[in-house]
Amino acid sequence: MDFTKKWSWAAVVVFLISAAIFTFGLPRAINLYVVDAIFALVAWFATIAAYVTMRAFRRNDSLKGVWAVLTAGLALWALGETSWFIIEAILGLDPYPSIADLFWVLGYPIVFVGLVLGMKTLHVRPSSGGKIIGTALILIIAFDLWYFVLSVILPAKAPLIQKFLNIYYPVGDLILLSPVIYSLMTLKYRAVDYSWKLIALGLGLIMVNDVIFSYLAIIDVYQSGSLLDSFWIGGYLIIGLGSIFQLDKIDRSRQEEQAQAA
Repeated sequence: MDFTKKWSWAAVVVFLISAAIFTFGLPRAINLYVVDAIFALVAWFATIAAYVTMRAFRRNDSLKGVWAVLTAGLALWALGETSWFIIEAILGLDPYPSIADLFWVLGYPIVFVGLVLGMKTLHVRPSSGGKIIGTALILIIAFDLWYFVLSVILPAKAPLIQKFLNIYYPVGDLILLSPVIYSLMTLKYRAVDYSWKLIALGLGLIMVNDVIFSYLAIIDVYQSGSLLDSFWIGGYLIIGLGSIFQLDKIDRSRQEEQAQAA
């Protein structure tokens, strides 16, 4: 079994275990600790995988900068997940709003820059049909976001910081979804494009889940540790796998260069 298959199967196992925990639950005394810890661990997995891949690129490779920016954004999100774990599970305090939100807020524009740089560097250009479908999807999501989420949040009374966050997250998700959707609409299937599609897919899962969470939170039916949470876990795992597939491509390329030089 090769390098990428081992990591892929490991990610599947982690996802299934997480989904089982979120579906059936654990004893009340440890459930919150385990759920929040899983979020932090998979976020750091995605971050470390991106960092290792970034280090593997040669200094003059333009993709090194792309992965460096993505690593910075993912690291901020991982710090957000870790802070949430400490505040909610360990300290027993309300984690929203908190310092965790500062890390997430700062991470959004950095991840967006990484996505745009990646699309430019990899020449990610969807076909005409892909552009039409992608634009239609973005408009549909934007309409749903306004109708179900923002139209309720804007007139609602809430502390200034909380209201800002309630608006920032869904709008930020929509902005991030644009390059994600266009990346997934491309028709190329080279190895580097495949790894980029995995990263885009993982981010897309997180963003779509964020939008669903916003709506469920508004109608007051969201419960932490539910099956919905497993898709956030899956998003981070897929992002990590995208970096691992890219790392595998780099290693294979180096081996070919060494074989040719021998």
